[in-house]
Amino acid sequence: MHGSRTMITALCCLSLLWLGGCARRSAPAPSPDGRPVLEPAQPPVPLRITPQLPGWVEKGSGAYQDGSERFFYGVGSATTASGNRILTRTAADNLARVELGKVLRRFMNALAGDQMNVEAGALEQVVQDGLANAVVTDHWSDPRDGRMYALCSIDLKKFKESVAFSRGLDMSLRSTLLDKADQQHAQMVRMP
Repeated sequence: MHGSRTMITALCCLSLLWLGGCARRSAPAPSPDGRPVLEPAQPPVPLRITPQLPGWVEKGSGAYQDGSERFFYGVGSATTASGNRILTRTAADNLARVELGKVLRRFMNALAGDQMNVEAGALEQVVQDGLANAVVTDHWSDPRDGRMYALCSIDLKKFKESVAFSRGLDMSLRSTLLDKADQQHAQMVRMP
């Protein structure tokens, strides 16, 4: 079990290194006086290294509600033998996104349930659109073994927008899925 996790982590890291080498960025447009304009970088999500286990690590992936806020969480974790924290963090982020995808697929399959006219490809497109809007919102490193945890999330409202604007769903099906979304999310929150 632990060996397969290590293999998955290694494959994710290698994929990212390969993709990073293939990516080309265009240079920013120069300013009127000819000097390049540097765009501000998005600040990274801070890494917390504390002995206390955050609640999201303990709860794991799933549907959650905090007051009136409704979310889907994906929690991923990774460790590397080399100790390279950047690769470990990237792998944890990717695995959190994979876990969130599983949660969103389960949600969409439950929503579509008895709808016979739903194509699997249309549901997968909604999940992919949702994942494109998901954000890694937190990190935590276990001080005991260095395992890195990442939290990827999307709120229900934002995910419903993915359903509403999906081109693969006809209007009546889209309306049916949106009408059932709040109730289905509430059912997933109650599930262990």
